[in-house]
Amino acid sequence: MNKVYIVEDESVLRDLYIEYFSIALPEFDLVGIASEGKEALRMCSEIKPDLVLLDIQLPEMSGLELLQLLKQEHPLIKVGFLTGSVCPETIKKAVEGGADGFIEKSGGLEQLKNALRTLLAGDKYFSPNVCRQLKALDISPPLHALASG
Repeated sequence: MNKVYIVEDESVLRDLYIEYFSIALPEFDLVGIASEGKEALRMCSEIKPDLVLLDIQLPEMSGLELLQLLKQEHPLIKVGFLTGSVCPETIKKAVEGGADGFIEKSGGLEQLKNALRTLLAGDKYFSPNVCRQLKALDISPPLHALASG
């Protein structure tokens, strides 16, 4: 089973993800949720998830900083963003930092499900709006980037 770990500082969203995974995503094992980066780094060393989904805005260290540390310490773990922060500069930094995906929270739960399946199948996933912003920045989405609307 594919192990997913989420880093989200909003408690309401953490509860929603726990519920959603248990009901609608039985093919994925939500192995943990952290509210901040240091806890996530420690737990990823222990749990070794297949995929980590990060929020951009986290206490103590940003999701972008956490991306860099995760990619250094655990290069085989896929790392994607699940966030509401979709400004062009943030997207650019995420792609440059090696993010495997960028999913907008506003895309809904069905898009999240599609993104999880895509990422865990070994491909990249960037939501449609993120792909448009990358194109506007004249940045090609990473090879095999997929987006569904």
